Amino acid sequence: MLRFDWSAVEGQVITAVFGEHDVGHSWWAIAICIGCSAVVLRVNEDTDEIIVTHEPRPQPGADWKPVTGFEDWIGKHLSWCWVSRNSQGYLDMFTVALSDIGPSFAFVAAASSLTCRRLMEFRITK
Repeated sequence: MLRFDWSAVEGQVITAVFGEHDVGHSWWAIAICIGCSAVVLRVNEDTDEIIVTHEPRPQPGADWKPVTGFEDWIGKHLSWCWVSRNSQGYLDMFTVALSDIGPSFAFVAAASSLTCRRLMEFRITK
């Protein structure tokens, strides 16, 4: 899933978020841009697992478009990340935190596409 050392991007300022091929509210790929590079999430079509790479920043155009709903990410810093494995053993969820605020967003792979869900904190009381 994570194919690079996360410390190379941790603390970097997010400058844009692009998506490749919008399918309703899901994408084939998401690029979280940080300067001249990006953290790119893709789905392995054979296993529906998420692959996360660090690569050159994609240019917006026919393939890559700004993703609406991520505007509030601009200017925030990438913080920690979590890799999740489902009960069948597949790595199909990737969670990121922004600006040192706990786990904030979870990307989920299903049907060869990515969706993003905002996580909410609940306090369990006795």
